[in-house]
Amino acid sequence: MIASPSDVREAREKVAEAIALWNQKFGFECQLFFRALRWEEDVVPEVTGKDGQTNINEQLCDKSDVVIALFGKKLGTPTKCYPSGTVEEIEVHIKQEKSAYVLFAENKGVDVTDELSVFRKQMENRCCCKDFKSLEELQNAVMNILQHIATKVRDEKIHNSDLYSNNSSLIDTVWTEMGIREAFLQDQIDQLAKASIQNSLLVAETRANNRTVSEV
Repeated sequence: MIASPSDVREAREKVAEAIALWNQKFGFECQLFFRALRWEEDVVPEVTGKDGQTNINEQLCDKSDVVIALFGKKLGTPTKCYPSGTVEEIEVHIKQEKSAYVLFAENKGVDVTDELSVFRKQMENRCCCKDFKSLEELQNAVMNILQHIATKVRDEKIHNSDLYSNNSSLIDTVWTEMGIREAFLQDQIDQLAKASIQNSLLVAETRANNRTVSEV
């Protein structure tokens, strides 16, 4: 998901272009493709009785795996719970244990809002903030982020594969023990059935003998 205030529209487009470029260059090789989710293109204007940011959270944040957040000169419009919609989208991803990447446009000689300055300091205590001086630098930064994500996905697949391989003998042992136990229980059932049949025959034979003695 691409998140940002409204003052970095060109940067948003550049992120989408970088995602398309990465898919073209590395998608098939890595067997992984990214889709750029943006509220202006992917949010449906459904009347739900909820505020707009909640709709964005439910329609995009809940479905997204990663958020790339951009900031220029301002933090954005406050929501009910956060200083801006972009900040809320970052926090929603973090609460859902998803990855969040934050990029700041370098604004030398340009004043930024106090809210953005405070947020920047807060983020510096939580992550390594990345600046970009140009759209080209932004594209390179996004390509690096996507490569980082692809590497994490690959490593996770390898880990899961190794985990299954290491536990395959244990799984086979469990199934074998279950088979032995089932065979043992079946043997017990068969023995009980035979004993029951033998008892029934003995009872029938005894009754027949008693009937013969009575007749005599």
